[in-house]
Amino acid sequence: HGSLLSGDAIGGHTSTMNERIIKAGGIVHARTATPEFSCAGYTWSKRWGVTRNPWNPDFTPGGSSGGSAATLASGTSSIATGSDIAGSIRIPASACGLVGFKPPYGRNPDEPPFNLDFYCHTGPLARNVGDAILLQNVMAGPSPLDIATLRPKLRLPLDYKPIKGWKIAFSMDLGSFEVDPDVRKNTLAACDVFRSLGATVEEVDLGWGDEVL
Repeated sequence: HGSLLSGDAIGGHTSTMNERIIKAGGIVHARTATPEFSCAGYTWSKRWGVTRNPWNPDFTPGGSSGGSAATLASGTSSIATGSDIAGSIRIPASACGLVGFKPPYGRNPDEPPFNLDFYCHTGPLARNVGDAILLQNVMAGPSPLDIATLRPKLRLPLDYKPIKGWKIAFSMDLGSFEVDPDVRKNTLAACDVFRSLGATVEEVDLGWGDEVL
């Protein structure tokens, strides 16, 4: 848990998520760092010190699954696991240029009491979408130890149908947030790619201004 309060405690059992990864042939070669009790958007603790972003050590890899993101971005792992309540998979993935997926509630098993929290999910991180899908398909599925898991198991396809004819709406600023010029540029470039593949892409106003927030 990234805390001095935990002492040298070792878990009494292997989580369902890791059991499935090992059974599928995965090699668990490292345990990565998190902020104390996973409660931060950066990765630092008195127990483990500072985890830095491999792309630029002056920056954070995000959190709370920042250790997973750092090992992926540095090339020392090909896939990694994370947990997400308020962005703990998605923030590190964004900060380190990775793919992070927070599955819908009930798709991946979790351990009590976290499995009863509608916001707490386990999920994959990877350097590309294909690897993230492979890991998600290993992690997913019902478990007798988690009453929240859903049946049947949902497997994500590795190949998708063409998006020609799709209608895609996007908000650049979610209604009220400042957007970095590079983020704006890259988002518009992605929209152009979708249009080139036959989709209709339109920017929408969500109406989530300061008066709403």
